[in-house]
Amino acid sequence: RAASEVYGVPGYASVEQLARDRGVDLVVVAVKVPRHRELVVSALEVGVPVLCEWPLAVDLGEAREMERAARGMRSFVGLQGRSSPVFRWLADLVAGGYVGEVLSVTVVASSVEWGTPVSERARYTLDRELGATMLTIAFGHAIDLVAMVVGELEEVVATTATRRPRVPLGGTGRTVPMTAVDQIAVSGRLAGGAVLSVHHRGGTASGAGFSLVIDGTEGTLEVSAPTHPHVVAVTVRGAQGHARPAELTLPDGYDDYPR
Repeated sequence: RAASEVYGVPGYASVEQLARDRGVDLVVVAVKVPRHRELVVSALEVGVPVLCEWPLAVDLGEAREMERAARGMRSFVGLQGRSSPVFRWLADLVAGGYVGEVLSVTVVASSVEWGTPVSERARYTLDRELGATMLTIAFGHAIDLVAMVVGELEEVVATTATRRPRVPLGGTGRTVPMTAVDQIAVSGRLAGGAVLSVHHRGGTASGAGFSLVIDGTEGTLEVSAPTHPHVVAVTVRGAQGHARPAELTLPDGYDDYPR
């Protein structure tokens, strides 16, 4: 109520009350993951479409419950990296034959949140049961971007581990338990036959926080970012034939609002 008065917008006592307002066309859910199911299902049962941030749910069972509640209604999951001008351009470069036939895709990424001192506010991301972990957030966004550029996996083998069972709680001198995985290794084969290798690790990055290399019969694309590529600027380098990779500039025609 206080926020509605400050900003001069309608206020509601529940998500059901909000969803029943005939002036509401879409309910946006952007809260901690453990509350997603409750809010999404409540809005869908009233009959209003929902946009829910990623991760969608704590686990697959909750996600399936939301799918059933949607009953074919148009609803959305917010993987914001898909609106990235650079990654849409990369997808077009690969589809247009810049690297020729894709032979291999290599990803190395780091997420400082799962290994360096954590704040009390973010402490819940250390608990794998709460669904907001390195696997679901950082890795989920990153692998979605990779799939957007080079296609989906058809075969996959994965290994995960929690190598830091305790991490520092910032400013306290104490450590707290972490059950979320901080090491993710994935290898597999893409639909076109290319081999994919991913290592996503928690803790401070020794180099770029995100590195993607796409190697093909006619060229190479290299993508790097200081941290999570769905939220920061990225650098793209490329080469065709036997040339050395050089930085490429995003051409006109790509913006933050894909059509």
